[in-house]
Amino acid sequence: MAEEWFWQSANGSWPRIAVALSVVGLAVLWISYRGMTGRTWRREAAILCKVLVFALLLLMLLEPMAMTRVPKPGQNDVLILADDSASLALVDSATGKPAGDPVKSALHRDAAWIKDVEKTFRVHTYSFDDRLHERTQLDDLKLQGMRSALADSLHNLQQRYQRQPVAAVLLLTDGNATDAAKLEEMMATSKPTAPIFPVVTGVREVKSDLALKQVDVTQTPFEDSPVALTAKIAAVGLGGTGISLVIQDEAGKVVKTEKHKLADTQTEHTFQTRFRPEKMGISFFKVSVVKDQAVAHLADAAKLKETSAEATMENNQRFLAIDRRNGPYRVLYVSGRPNWEYKFLRRSLEPDNEVKLAALIRMAKREPKFQWRGREGETSNPLFRGFKSNEPEEAQRYDQPVLKRLNVMDASELADGFPKTPEELFGKFRAVVLDDVEADFFTREQLDLLERFVSVRGGSLVMLGGQESFRLGGYEHTPVGRMLPVYLDRAGQVAPAEEARFTLTREGWLEPWMRLRNTEPEEESRMATMPAFYSVNQSTAIKPGASILAAVTDAQRKSHPAWVVQRYGNGRVAAVTVGDIWRWGLNDPASQADMAKSWRQLFRWLVVDVPDRVEIQLNITPSGSHELVKPQVRVRDLAFRPQDDATVGIEIQEPDGGCIAQGAEPAVTEAGLFEMSTHAGAQGVYRVKATVKDSAGAVIGESASGWALNPAAEEFASLLPNRPLLERLAAWSGGRVIAVDELGSWADGLSEIKMPVMETRTEPLWHRWWVLALLVALLGTEWWLRRRQGWR
Repeated sequence: MAEEWFWQSANGSWPRIAVALSVVGLAVLWISYRGMTGRTWRREAAILCKVLVFALLLLMLLEPMAMTRVPKPGQNDVLILADDSASLALVDSATGKPAGDPVKSALHRDAAWIKDVEKTFRVHTYSFDDRLHERTQLDDLKLQGMRSALADSLHNLQQRYQRQPVAAVLLLTDGNATDAAKLEEMMATSKPTAPIFPVVTGVREVKSDLALKQVDVTQTPFEDSPVALTAKIAAVGLGGTGISLVIQDEAGKVVKTEKHKLADTQTEHTFQTRFRPEKMGISFFKVSVVKDQAVAHLADAAKLKETSAEATMENNQRFLAIDRRNGPYRVLYVSGRPNWEYKFLRRSLEPDNEVKLAALIRMAKREPKFQWRGREGETSNPLFRGFKSNEPEEAQRYDQPVLKRLNVMDASELADGFPKTPEELFGKFRAVVLDDVEADFFTREQLDLLERFVSVRGGSLVMLGGQESFRLGGYEHTPVGRMLPVYLDRAGQVAPAEEARFTLTREGWLEPWMRLRNTEPEEESRMATMPAFYSVNQSTAIKPGASILAAVTDAQRKSHPAWVVQRYGNGRVAAVTVGDIWRWGLNDPASQADMAKSWRQLFRWLVVDVPDRVEIQLNITPSGSHELVKPQVRVRDLAFRPQDDATVGIEIQEPDGGCIAQGAEPAVTEAGLFEMSTHAGAQGVYRVKATVKDSAGAVIGESASGWALNPAAEEFASLLPNRPLLERLAAWSGGRVIAVDELGSWADGLSEIKMPVMETRTEPLWHRWWVLALLVALLGTEWWLRRRQGWR
């Protein structure tokens, strides 16, 4: 520590006495040497020695004092935090020994630098892996933890020693924190409480390794490739090697294998592949990346490690959770007349077990009674003459439209026509299709109900083209017209669009469910073989926020929107302005198959994101040793209002076969929301199931989900030390990065830094050994000069 000087006798009369004595002493000295003869330089040197001696003695009379502030012994804490994660157990290719050996040697209980620190400071030792551990000794580290919770460990130390005088934190780690994002946030938003001195350790060289750095999954509602997987890998020392990406299901069955060959100098590579899970609902998969010759040994860990010859195999695989929501999802089709579109649409959806189409088709409009010549005493419409007597709902009266119900769940569903209450519509259907039916078919209340079905419930609505759809159907000033993505303004006299050819727009190419082929040339070739269309509901423009996914170009080369979509409230709305899509299916069997596939993909898009009465959402937050998992369950009644009088039970299946069963509590922030909290730490897959019962104890719905944890992949994501992160940590806290062999010098200089608890020490200058030595040297020199010159 720096010294500060002050004069003990600087005040009072003593300085004036010292000045007077100085004058007298100089006068006596001048008189004593005035008559001496000899060499001039010897006399001047002798006088100078006497003057310096006299000045030094007078200086001592003023009592100069040295004041220093030093750490008070035993009053300041030094925290030693050692990384005990598995990444330090890797064998360093440069030394052939585990990377953590130098750390364990440096932290031996008899290490000289530790004893030096203990002379002045209170030393507390800790280790961390997935959590913070208090240790009595650090030379027995196991190096087995599958996480490096550095940020959480530092935060816990800060909280634990919040009111304690911490002088320094010595951190021994490779810097590969699995919670590095939290560490960066901590450095950006908080202030340090003590300087941190990272000691960088870890492997210095890796000869060969493959690492699965990141895996992204995209699910789409189109049927050929519902799951697209992108895997980014890092390779060290494997230039020119063939590598394979292998996807396995829960039973270990290989679902997909992709083989690529790395370039000679390539260190990064990206796999892009597609696969189709065999079942709906939640599914789990293991993604692995290995050398080609190691694929055959995936089931044998020992042979896999021997064949791969990599630094570690822990970073070669990840578990994935894929949730393909399973139905069946019901769609309500409403048509103003029997037509070919429904015929082909129904056939197209029959192979799809996830979409079920219920239909309400008007066979005849409302007719006055006198227009029919029925039998005497007959009150029902003669169109239904011959129907069985046990189906009275089919025998419509003369003054009612003749409606046909198809694929209904029971005799009561749609018995009174289109639903009139939210309970009839919201709870049973996820999408509504309006085809060739005018707005006057619905009451004002039913049109408002349709708008709430989309905006509030989050359902989907699609209007198909026809002679009584869009503007021709009188929707321009109705709630349905407000929802449609196209304007229904009158455009005056317009020529019909004849020989209209179908093409995808730029936005349409970006939507996978609009495409039917894998490549652009194949898609272009397919659209070139599509037949011309002759029934197009023309519109003046699309609404702001809407997207045209497909267009048709007529014989006059005028383009018209064909497929237009937009978000509306919580739901989505689509407009298919072409009224004779069925022509596509009459072309040939291949075209009929393409049309059917197109319909299925549209309806999958309509229903895939529509909320259910019971929905479970998983909020997963990394929290050091475990993931903090908060399942949230939203419960709604048949009208899709929040339902509070429910009992929610949550069951979690763990990777080791254990089960956590717990009830969820109502949340205070949102009506109809139930939540619970738990922790998950083991590597593997987790299944979650929520069961909801009403106040009477009857089950009203279930929802399932799941997630996968990959702590080993995160721990070994990087094998070389992350020195830049540790340097930023040291600079933020006021410390510095040191090496293992610098611990001795660090311990010696530790007292030189500012401490929370210091003490002041004062020492007179006269107590310094060099002052006496200087006096003796000056007097001895003056005596030697006198003897050489012969002075007395």
